[in-house]
Amino acid sequence: MTDDEPRRQPASDPELIAAVVNSMMEGLVVIDAGGVFTLVNPTAARLLGYTALELTGLHRDRVIPADQRWIVAEADRRANAGEAGLFELELVRRDASRFAARLSGS
Repeated sequence: MTDDEPRRQPASDPELIAAVVNSMMEGLVVIDAGGVFTLVNPTAARLLGYTALELTGLHRDRVIPADQRWIVAEADRRANAGEAGLFELELVRRDASRFAARLSGS
């Protein structure tokens, strides 16, 4: 890049953001206020036994067992109060096997 070339703003460059999200070793999902997956990176999808496209648009309850939903409800309550937090729960894969996960939310 030369000084004459326009500089791209990394924080607002959709291609760069997509490249970072899709190459992360950690699973990353974005869930809207209604509990629906709006973004799922390949690592998260693989951990859950789906493709990112299959999970996008599904409700989070698809991967959160009923006996773990109270943990998410508490995390939601804290997030709505402006608190970020880390919490542990079990998630369920497509094949119905469960695994321990540590999630953060805000």
